[in-house]
Amino acid sequence: MDGDKLVTDSLTVAKSFGKRHKNVLQAYDKLQCSAQFMRLNFQPHEYVDGRGNIQRMVKMTKDGFVMLVMGFTGEAAMAFKEAYIAAFNAMAAYIALDQQTL
Repeated sequence: MDGDKLVTDSLTVAKSFGKRHKNVLQAYDKLQCSAQFMRLNFQPHEYVDGRGNIQRMVKMTKDGFVMLVMGFTGEAAMAFKEAYIAAFNAMAAYIALDQQTL
């Protein structure tokens, strides 16, 4: 959490999806979303690696995370996409049920 926002970073994303960090950064670099979306949901940062070198990383909001990983492939990416779809469907069903009770 960063204040009231859910956040993560490119290192955590790489580890969670079994990807090399440089490949996650490449996927980030290739995003073609609007400048406003990029500004609101991604923040370039640096970190010191195990050898003492300064490396690039990206911090991101929940929305930035979703935008980034929707382009991923592989088993972990498909599991995330299925869970995302299931959550969206559950939300839609909840809204529909609430509409029926009005």
